[in-house]
Amino acid sequence: MEFEIYDYNALKSALNTMCARLESEAVPQETVFRSKLIADELLSNAIRHGGGGAAFRVECDDGRITLCVKGTVPFRPPERSACSPADAESGRGLFLVDHFGKRGYSEEKGITVVIEIK
Repeated sequence: MEFEIYDYNALKSALNTMCARLESEAVPQETVFRSKLIADELLSNAIRHGGGGAAFRVECDDGRITLCVKGTVPFRPPERSACSPADAESGRGLFLVDHFGKRGYSEEKGITVVIEIK
């Protein structure tokens, strides 16, 4: 599955489509939830901080989910994440991504964040 995301309405639609497709492939509900959470965090950050859009690809291979997010600007998130204080309004996204998935990068045709769901 591939998507181009440029606003929050497109993000919502893409996430709903992704979840429906994963469910149709008998992916466990917990993995569907983790995939949606991680994709939402990465794509929201791309819209907010990365130039306003992203290309988004989802691969499902033998129960393993891989998400690839490529922003419109060449930005590589920090290697290490930390959880923000409980009263902070932001700053937990990469912490959640790292908790539920294994993060890596591809620099082919720009920087792409690649996540394998645990």
